[in-house]
Amino acid sequence: MKTSKSLIKSAVIFHGTYGSPQGNWFPWLGNHLKTKGWDVHIPTLPTPKNQSLDNWKTALAEQVPNYHDADLFVGHSCGGSFLLRLLEAELVKPHTSIFVGSVTDALGNQFDELNKSFVDHPFDWQTIKASCNNAHVFHGDNDPYVSVAQSKIIAEKLDAPFHLIENGGHLNADSGYTSFDEILDCIDV
Repeated sequence: MKTSKSLIKSAVIFHGTYGSPQGNWFPWLGNHLKTKGWDVHIPTLPTPKNQSLDNWKTALAEQVPNYHDADLFVGHSCGGSFLLRLLEAELVKPHTSIFVGSVTDALGNQFDELNKSFVDHPFDWQTIKASCNNAHVFHGDNDPYVSVAQSKIIAEKLDAPFHLIENGGHLNADSGYTSFDEILDCIDV
């Protein structure tokens, strides 16, 4: 899917349910990559109103027409679920995929109805793994929303390093994460 025409690396960062491009550590990571010459996109995905897998695919295609060619994808929370579905559909084949506090199943909380279309059927892990060259998985050991087990599933299925962050919470701004230095070690900048 990559074209040899572009030497500029590109990244796409996905927020999660109730998230936005301006939240958490997304602007920090985007700015860091931009200073290294990367082309960075953090699309606004509809949430909570009109949140669905199909609506997120439409929003992504409208805001980042060349997303298929990105070298790096980062998904936080339901954004990680979205990334899994893109990999599963073989719409992307990035050099690196990073999953942060990502959702693979129902959570048993207030987010389940909004996340339903992302996790309502099993993931095709074989196809996802074939589309995912270099994956890393991060999770806070005391995440109040997503169990550690969900991220461990991603790490196991993708043979990816699992980074458990002590007292990381949901690795969001509410947990003190407006920057995220640990993620930089996984990115070839």
